[in-house]
Amino acid sequence: MSARALPEQFEAGAFHPQFGTRRVAGALRIDGGLASFTCDEGLIALPLQDLQVNLGGASDRLISFVDYAPTVLSLAGLQPPAWMQGHAFAGQFTAPVQPFIYGFRGRMDERIDCVRSVTDGRYVYLRNFMPHVSQGQHVSYQFETPTTRVWHDLWKAGKTTEAQALFWRAPKAPEELYDLTSDPDEVNNLAASPQHQEVLAKFRAAQQSLATKIRDVGLLP
Repeated sequence: MSARALPEQFEAGAFHPQFGTRRVAGALRIDGGLASFTCDEGLIALPLQDLQVNLGGASDRLISFVDYAPTVLSLAGLQPPAWMQGHAFAGQFTAPVQPFIYGFRGRMDERIDCVRSVTDGRYVYLRNFMPHVSQGQHVSYQFETPTTRVWHDLWKAGKTTEAQALFWRAPKAPEELYDLTSDPDEVNNLAASPQHQEVLAKFRAAQQSLATKIRDVGLLP
């Protein structure tokens, strides 16, 4: 398959009515139940009843994958145990809205990295604990896609733009800060911006606080 054909194939599959979530939801006959569509990159929760978001609606609440288990317990009428890291976003024991959600990057198949992230929906902060490796380390599965190979070859040939080259370049900046409102593609790193030092300090503190709270053993060598 050519690199040009891949986006068309993705769109045809993802939005085909046979596989669309709305079609699946319409076929379900669950009284008071919850259908959730998950993948290895995250979670989409489709509420059918007694949730804050109606079917087909939306919410701007920050939700992370670790919130899923506490939410299932809450929907079942069970109080999530205190040791769970997540927070229920629906059901009898819905937790208050959280100011941040957190991300982690560790092993990617045969490669490793160590990145922690924090976002409040407006800004996203990344702490790169292994800045000497690029985001684009060679992962065999990733290079099965034609677009990755074309992108990499163009970068090696010096034909990519500055923004396109960031993924492959090493070393990475130890800290990154992006304004998702004006820079949704996360290209303009604001970590060194004098106007954003207060924001940077707030997110840095949030990342350090969570690492201490959960005893983030991923930071151990």
